[in-house]
Amino acid sequence: MSTNIKNAIRLSLLLLSMLLSTQTFAKKDSNGHNASGRNQGRGSSNVQQMEQDTGGTVLGSERIERDGVPYQKMKILLPGGKVKTVYEPAR
Repeated sequence: MSTNIKNAIRLSLLLLSMLLSTQTFAKKDSNGHNASGRNQGRGSSNVQQMEQDTGGTVLGSERIERDGVPYQKMKILLPGGKVKTVYEPAR
C-alpha cells in the first residue's frame, strides 16, 4: 500500500474517533444545555454567551486559575468540526 493511502486511512480513523468522542461529551440536558457537571455556577452564562458568539457547542467548561487570576476554560466544537479551547476571564 502506498504511503499516501496509509496516511489517508490513518487520518480518516483519527477523524472518526474524534467525532465519536465529541458526540459523547456534547450530550444536552432537557433544557438544551450541556449536561456536563463541569458547567456550573456563574460560568454557565459564559458558556451560553460563547455558544451564541461562535455558533458552536461548548463541550466542557471549568474554572481555573492562572497566575492568581480566575478564568473560565471552555472547549468548543465549532460548526466546521474543529475543537477550540478558549480562556475567558471569570466574571
